Parts: sequence; C-alpha cells; structure tokens
Amino acid sequence: MFVWLVCPRLFTESSAEGDRDAHAHLAAMHLQGMGTPKDAAKAVELYTKAAEKGHVRAQAALAVRRTLVARSPREGLACVESTS
Repeated sequence: MFVWLVCPRLFTESSAEGDRDAHAHLAAMHLQGMGTPKDAAKAVELYTKAAEKGHVRAQAALAVRRTLVARSPREGLACVESTS
C-alpha cells in the first residue's frame, strides 16, 4: 500500500516536467482511484498529454474510451472504468 502513497507524488513531479510515462501512469491511477481521487476527466487529460507525446498505450486507452463512449456514453464510461 505504501507504494501508492508515494507514487502519486513522484508521478505528479515527473508529469509536471513533461514525462509521457508519468502522464500515462498518473492517468491510470486517476481512472482507478489508486492513490489519487477517482477522476475520469483528469485521467483523460493526462492520457491526452501522454498520447500527444507518442505514448502508445495512452493512445489506445483514449481510442477505446472514445469508441465506447460514442456507442453509449453511460455504458462506455462504466466499461472503461471497470477494465482499467
């Protein structure tokens, strides 16, 4: 459990410096609510930053979310949150 208390701070610092991996890890933490408040909007913001810097998993996460939300916004968001 300790690692989730330390990682948000470390990932936040690295994210502020523009690290794409930190953006993606922090996004996943926000999406799942692990060590951070659960915040899908913040997760999308961070995934977008990572994706713009070429992070392939972030690009895939955004593509899946957009596809699911386009089909059914309520069900799409629930599906992405439960599988992340």
